[in-house]
Amino acid sequence: MPQRRTFLPFPFPVHLAFALILSFPPILTIFSIYPPLVTLSREFISISHLILKPTQPYDSAFLLTRSPSPLSAVCSNGSAAYLATQSVDSIPSPLNISLENSRRFRALPIYAVLLAHGRQGLGALFASQVRLARAIARVVEDLDGFELLPEGEREADRGAIVLFRARDERPNEDLVERINKQNRIYVSGTVWEGRKAVRIAVAGWKIDGEADARVVREVLVKALL
Repeated sequence: MPQRRTFLPFPFPVHLAFALILSFPPILTIFSIYPPLVTLSREFISISHLILKPTQPYDSAFLLTRSPSPLSAVCSNGSAAYLATQSVDSIPSPLNISLENSRRFRALPIYAVLLAHGRQGLGALFASQVRLARAIARVVEDLDGFELLPEGEREADRGAIVLFRARDERPNEDLVERINKQNRIYVSGTVWEGRKAVRIAVAGWKIDGEADARVVREVLVKALL
């Protein structure tokens, strides 16, 4: 008798930038707690330009779900007669399972990247991004003028996003501008526990962990001057 698998009733989907990439072998060894999300979650969403950039358009995204009924309930076209489909169709109509009908063929560049690089190639890419993010986190921890966020997060659980802020409130107010105006790296601003913070999202095809971490260190040191 086949074993029955029970999926966790998560009230929200899991973002593929943190979940789907965990199915790539090279990255399985550098995460400690996330793989269960892949096997137990019911839905995944992905902003493909984040995990596959710079090859993907900014509006490239997709949704995977184990159950077609919620998808069609949300995305079905209701009133346009020329978009009507037959209820007896065995194959779900793309008109009723897509987030938006008039979008361009974004599946093609995604498919091309997956086909060209495969699981091993993309796994190595994602792993290099995570390793660089962890190297940047260590740089932040080593610099007395900065605070790594969130406090107490284990390195083994850190993905490709690094959050931090300046300990001194004065440089922290315009820290994003201090970093970006150097034109060496680009960061975005965010808020953590009610205070301004900086967000680094690591992505790219030509990552040199040691050299890139050294650049980040130089930029952060200069940002506090």
